[in-house]
Parts: sequence; structure tokens; C-alpha cells
Amino acid sequence: MFGSENDSRVLVAGASARQNARFLKASGFSVVAVDFFADRDTSHDAQCVKVESFEELANVAVAQNFDRWMMAGGLENHPTIIGRLNRIGPHLGSTADTISSSRDLHRINLVLKSDPRFCQMPHTVYRQPHDGRRVVVGRDNPITNCRWISKRTKSAAGLSIKSASLDMRLENGQMVQEFIEGDATGGLFISDGERCRLLNVFESLPAPHSEFQYGGSISTVTDDNTIQQMESTGQELARQLNLKGIFGIDFVVAPDAVLLLEINPRITASCELLPVSGKTIIDWHIDSCCGNLPASVDRFANQRKDQTHFSGKLICYSGAGRVIPVDDRLSDFLFDFNDGETSLADIPVSGAMLRPQAPVVSILSSGESPADVRRRLKQTSAIVQLHLGQQLSRHS
Repeated sequence: MFGSENDSRVLVAGASARQNARFLKASGFSVVAVDFFADRDTSHDAQCVKVESFEELANVAVAQNFDRWMMAGGLENHPTIIGRLNRIGPHLGSTADTISSSRDLHRINLVLKSDPRFCQMPHTVYRQPHDGRRVVVGRDNPITNCRWISKRTKSAAGLSIKSASLDMRLENGQMVQEFIEGDATGGLFISDGERCRLLNVFESLPAPHSEFQYGGSISTVTDDNTIQQMESTGQELARQLNLKGIFGIDFVVAPDAVLLLEINPRITASCELLPVSGKTIIDWHIDSCCGNLPASVDRFANQRKDQTHFSGKLICYSGAGRVIPVDDRLSDFLFDFNDGETSLADIPVSGAMLRPQAPVVSILSSGESPADVRRRLKQTSAIVQLHLGQQLSRHS
């Protein structure tokens, strides 16, 4: 169905293509990447094309020479682009119908409501994007006097989330949802459409300028009951929606419940934190998409609770002040940084202009505990911010 690495040129399209391009290159594929950054390290693994919006991405991506394609962040919310790419070559992942179903709150709610053992969604009211119909999903009774948030029904990385009230006027494609106090947690799953395994669990970190925007992940451990509920929920969603390959589910673990926030029907940003090679990740993903969950996945998942080594990623953002120009000096420092415990990825090229509160680099580290990883990420973030401040001073 997907061909071999010897005869395939794979397009990676989405907000940031770097991680998936690296995985594919490690597996022997030729890669072309169309994303919003065209980062320096991405260019080592792929032919890069930078775009400014998903509208531009649609036209640029279909003009590339490729045999197959893979989705990166945010593209799951653009079914028209997915359809255009599918007419050129097959997607290395779930089908277009499955991707659409995984972003359909009503469809997800029907699955979750079918068994009380599954995670439920927070109480949510939204208007359908196409006809404006008002729909209520999630658990029946919201927390008394809870906070409310609003966001688009199709959004990514927490970019559209704002504080809100339940009685706010909703536009088509907008939702208001009860805000759950708890631990933001990401589950990384793999499925062949029938069987599904939880690969790992990650604490989700907020961006420094927003409690809602994604700022990174740290692999973590949680109690057996929470794991069991996440696994049973993921298994049923994979079976009912025909999810295949590696995908993510965002949860919030509250004191009295585990609630599901959204499904990301693709390889997610935390995937590179798994202690396996990029080639293994692509092999697992493609085999599962072809209906064959590898036996090595079961061995890996069964050892998860005994993990003694943890990994993390922290996105370092620019400040809220002026635009920061990237020159050779800054780009070279970021590209060469490696202190033996921590490295950087998503390196901006010389000539890039970093807008206020824009992602600068991703910090990758590991350690013997989540707290150890958090400490190393924080230390390296301080170093990066120091150099950004010096860069701004040089160009003032």
C-alpha cells in the first residue's frame, strides 16, 4: 500500500515538519517538507519549503513532487487540503474519513457515552461549523461555579483558547467548555484499527505566555487506574473510528475523573521522546497503518510502567517585546549547542525574524526522573533566553 523506502518520496505537510522529516530520513525515505518554519535542522533531512499559512500550504504542497505524504501538526483541521493531497498520493496514516471523525465532537461523544468506564469530555456547548446547529456534548453536569473557556472546534496547540462564560454568543465552529482543574496529560497511542496500545504518557507543559498554549512535554508515570481508563478509552476510539498508526489523545487528570479533551490523529510532538529510534517509529507507524500491530510494540508497552529514564521537550519562546533578527552567530550557537545532557532542535535559519511570543527552538533533554528533566529544561531555557537578549541588544 505504502511502498518501500527505495521508491518513495514523502511529503511532510503541517505547521512544523522537522520531527517527522527526521523519522522518515532515518528510515531511508527521501523527504520534502512544507511548513511554517523551514528550520535549519529540517533542511538536513528534507528539501524545505516555507509557507505563511495553511491556505498557502495547500497550493505549495500539491505542487511538490511526491509519492506519499504524512501529516504534521494542525493539518487535521483542514479536510480540503487533505483531500487534495490524497488525490496525488496515499497518506501515511489514517484515512480522511477517520481524521474527520476524530475531530467530530458529536461522534467522539457517542463513543465515550457508550460505556461508563471510558473517559468523558468536559461539559461542552458548540455550534456546528457548517450549519450553526447548537450541540451539547460531554458530561451532563458541569462543576458548580467552574471557569469556562472558548476555542474553535478545529484548532491545535491551544492557540485559540480564551477565558469565556457559558452564556457567551457562539459563532459557527466555536465552543465553550468547562475548564477542569487538573494535570494536563498527553497519551501517545498506536493502533492497527482493531488493537490499540498506549505507548507512553506525558505531562503537558504550558507556554510561558499562556496557560492554554502547548509548551512542551515530559514523560511521566501515573497510577494504574488512570492508565487502564486511558487505554480502554483509546482502544474503543481506535476501533470505532478506525484510527491507525500512531496518534495522540489529550486528557486532563482531575482528582475525581480523567477527562478527554481532543484526539490528534497523527504522530504528535511528543513522539520523539520515546526511547526508540526514528526508524522504529516509522516502521511501527506504517505496519500499524497496514493492519499489523508489531509484536515489538507489545513488548515496549508492557515495560512502560517500569521505566527509569524520562525525556522531555520544552519549546522556548521569544519575549513579548520587539522582533528578534536571527543572524549567523545566533543560528550557529543554537545549532551547535549540546552539553551532553541537552540538545536543541527546530533551529531558525540565519535571516529569520522571530516575532514576539514566537517559538524559537525546542529543548530536548532526559534524566532519571521527571523532576530531573524539568530542571535541565529550565536551565537550558535560561541560557537560550540570555542569548536572545544579547542578540536583541546587538541589533538595537
